[in-house]
Amino acid sequence: MRVRVLVLFAVLAAVLMLPLRVDAFRYGFDPNQPIYAGGYLQEDASCPAATHALFDWCTRQRRLYVVFNHMKGVKRYMKGYPIFQGPADTTSCSLPLIDVRRIAMPEDLFPPPCDPGGPP
Repeated sequence: MRVRVLVLFAVLAAVLMLPLRVDAFRYGFDPNQPIYAGGYLQEDASCPAATHALFDWCTRQRRLYVVFNHMKGVKRYMKGYPIFQGPADTTSCSLPLIDVRRIAMPEDLFPPPCDPGGPP
């Protein structure tokens, strides 16, 4: 009985300690393609081919450029922590340019806490 309780506790601890991951199927994403996240969207015209940029949540630096050629109504994704997927172009801008094909705003995915000793 004692061994069963220890095994159950170990399995439960292992499950709870798994890193947070995005369930690609839940949002209609292809699990074999890269999923981009980790910041907030903002309109940005510093790259002529892009309409927006994804900025790091803590450092406020651009991480990549984004274009929405195949979508409308993207303003609702500007005030959250979106995840998206699409082909990347590394030749048009100084950072990768993602042509967004799928986008979602998970309610259970929150921005990471910023390092208090790091940049604001």
